[in-house]
Amino acid sequence: MDFGDSVGHFTSSITIASNGTYICHITVAVSNRASDRNIIQGRYEVKNGVLYDFVKTNSNTNMVTPCTFRTRILRMDGHELVVHNDSANRDVVFRRDQR
Repeated sequence: MDFGDSVGHFTSSITIASNGTYICHITVAVSNRASDRNIIQGRYEVKNGVLYDFVKTNSNTNMVTPCTFRTRILRMDGHELVVHNDSANRDVVFRRDQR
């Protein structure tokens, strides 16, 4: 994921195992200070058109873990997954990168 907003520029890299467990590296670049970096670990699960994100740990100590997020799946193919986050009213795009 890679997008900018009024807060700063956000990039992330997620490695997902076949069992749904993942590790996510996030960088938020804000113009008036040093970049924030977080590492999140958890597990994804898809059920009835919903992507559940069961967050196990987060290096950001302001976030209470464990916690669960859910997004509606809008579309998916072999290269891209698009979900809608209702609480943020934002679509999020996951793109496959086979490095």
